Amino acid sequence: MKKIFSLLSILFCFLFSLSAQNIEQKWIISDSDKDFIEFQDNQFKSFFSEDSLHKKGDYQIQDKLIFLYANGADSPTKRFKIISLTDSTLLLENKGKSFDFRSENQQIPILKSDKLKESRGMNLESILRGIVGMLALLLI
Repeated sequence: MKKIFSLLSILFCFLFSLSAQNIEQKWIISDSDKDFIEFQDNQFKSFFSEDSLHKKGDYQIQDKLIFLYANGADSPTKRFKIISLTDSTLLLENKGKSFDFRSENQQIPILKSDKLKESRGMNLESILRGIVGMLALLLI
């Protein structure tokens, strides 16, 4: 029994460790639509309109740090700490200043109406739907 439990625990941990987030995509700063940083094939491109700064080069990730090497530089040009990384958001920190990015592919939800639908409360339809759902669970 202990062997089976150990095997299941190892499989469970292994399966959830495979869900690593991918940093290789175009990230846009949340405050601006023009400023971005793009990671692809161990190369990065960035543009920040505030500084009129357009850089290209290599990048390297070690643990929770990302090192940016501008073209022709042997030492890191910038070092950022990766605070959080999800499919749609990236939060980097450098010298106490944080940079909040969103994925270029992120869909911004558009509400069709500013008004929420009012609750209809409990009615015969909702009760029947609940009963059918419970019967389906029991059959399964």
